[in-house]
This record gives sequence, C-alpha cells and structure tokens, in this order.
Amino acid sequence: MHLLGFATLFLVLVVLAIGTLGILCCLIPLAFVPLFLGLYEVRYGLRLLANPAGVYEANRTLAIVQICLIVFGNVVAFTAGVLSLIAYSDERATRYFAALRGEQPAPPPPPSS
Repeated sequence: MHLLGFATLFLVLVVLAIGTLGILCCLIPLAFVPLFLGLYEVRYGLRLLANPAGVYEANRTLAIVQICLIVFGNVVAFTAGVLSLIAYSDERATRYFAALRGEQPAPPPPPSS
C-alpha cells in the first residue's frame, strides 16, 4: 500500500515539474528585454565615463525604455528612468553635454534675488 502512495506522489511531482517547465519556457523570452537593457546601460555608462567621453548627448531613449520596464515589474529601472529624465532636463546637464559636443553653452541665468 505504501508503495502505491509513493508511486502516486512521484507521478504527481513529475507532472508538476513538467507543467512548471512549460510555463517557464513561455516566460524565459520575457527576460531578454531587461537583460539587453542592462547591457546597453553598461555600454552607455562606460562610454560616458571614458576619458574623453564618447557620449555627446543625453540618452533619453534609454530613460524611456527604463520607464517602460514597469510592465515587467522592474520598479528600480522605472525609478532610474524617471530620475534620468529629470536629471537630463537640468541646466547643468544640458551645459555639460553641450560642452562635450564642443558647442558654446548658453550662459547660466542670472541668480534670482
């Protein structure tokens, strides 16, 4: 009797493992988008930190794709994307990228009293 119970338990575990494997095979392609975004972020960051910098403008596309990763439940990338867009609109960042391009940056606005 115990042998029949163990065989049934083994059969149930095998069926669950095969069923779970099928679900995982369907979900694996969803990991490619965040993986490639991470590789792209590292590549962009290395070019930005190089001396001289190999980046000449802010990568707003990267920030927008980071925001879109909220679909995958990636809250950290979403937050980083929002903060990147906020930082790219800052006056200092605009002047920094203009200086990298060799353009004469606009003079800073006079301080308000």
